[in-house]
Amino acid sequence: MEYGKRKQQIAPQGCACPSHAHRVFISVGDSTVLRKVLIGDTLRCGLKPPVTRGTAMFKLPVHRLFHAVCFGASMLLSPLAAHAGDTAADLPAGSYKIDKYHSTLIFRANHLGFSFYSASFADFDAALELDPADPAKASLSVDINAASLHLTATPPDGFRDMLLGPDWLNVSDHPKITYRSTGIELTGATTAVVTGDLTFRGVTRPVELNVRFNGGYPGLAVYDPQARIGFSATGTLKRSDFGMSYGLPPEGSNLGVSDEVEFVIETEFSGPPLKETEGQ
Repeated sequence: MEYGKRKQQIAPQGCACPSHAHRVFISVGDSTVLRKVLIGDTLRCGLKPPVTRGTAMFKLPVHRLFHAVCFGASMLLSPLAAHAGDTAADLPAGSYKIDKYHSTLIFRANHLGFSFYSASFADFDAALELDPADPAKASLSVDINAASLHLTATPPDGFRDMLLGPDWLNVSDHPKITYRSTGIELTGATTAVVTGDLTFRGVTRPVELNVRFNGGYPGLAVYDPQARIGFSATGTLKRSDFGMSYGLPPEGSNLGVSDEVEFVIETEFSGPPLKETEGQ
């Protein structure tokens, strides 16, 4: 029995859909074809297009199509699920580079005591040196492009430029924010406190990160042939420690922007290729 045959069907009489709308791709167990399932505009006319199953043609209801696709996806992704919970001890030692497409750096400050205003940096890089046999000796370096400030909503005219200016981020004089770890204290099976030096607006101060190890795997030959590891981290800093005192509330008042800034980091790192770890 073959699945995944592609057949173009001519739109039925009375159907306003273009002929390409009646192309359907189905595959169960085929990792190449299953990546793309096209139904097009078929549902607009309410007609069920025939689907190839070997040489026989039959009508497949939409709910059965959905179930078939979900089943195929689960079969393809089951190896990932089997490895996603691997411990750090299963990972190879070496250099890990941040996966920017699966990483975010968000910060927030209290505004007038009414709400927390959140923003993020869109451009940042990080590298992790890790020996799973001795994770306390790991080292982390982070570089942030301060000018990559991203606001969650369209700001008023001039607002973003003000935040990039000398009273706030001061990117013209200090375009980069850096963090270099100086120590790691393991606090549990999956948690640690990372201490390090944060350099921001030309000032360097110690900042702690509360880190949780979310899981990883040493690599999968077909799907992801590199080691992968994921973390969540949180922390706080006082912006006044870095010379950013503009807009601070008067003592005993919330009328301003809080001194304390919270940040949340979600990140994945990719590590040594699987072939480098085989036989070790």
